[in-house]
Amino acid sequence: MLTIIIADDSPIARVFIQRCLEFAGGKGAIFIDACNGIEVLDVLKERKVDLIVTDLSMPEMTGERLLVELKSSPEYCNIPVLVVTSRNDPERHKQLKNVGAFAVLKKPIIPSAVAPLFSALFPDYR
Repeated sequence: MLTIIIADDSPIARVFIQRCLEFAGGKGAIFIDACNGIEVLDVLKERKVDLIVTDLSMPEMTGERLLVELKSSPEYCNIPVLVVTSRNDPERHKQLKNVGAFAVLKKPIIPSAVAPLFSALFPDYR
């Protein structure tokens, strides 16, 4: 069973992202909510996670700072990270991918945009 963390300071956004992931192929996955990057790192100390979906703009620890922390950690660097953002800045998206984001999606995300990414990450999951 897959375990997915959704990090966003908006509870409504977390629910919406979860529904999109379920429609995109993640039905039956375990979803864990986090309000910021610090909460994500706390969860990672307690359990194995297969995917992290993070917003960029969050209090205490932003999604970008989280991405840098994860990709610089030998323990967590292989966890795929999907970044979601309301900013439509292709250059910034490219920078985030260079840091290690698997993909950057513009909010609001839709299942048809997430499905190919989900299939690429978890081709045997059903």
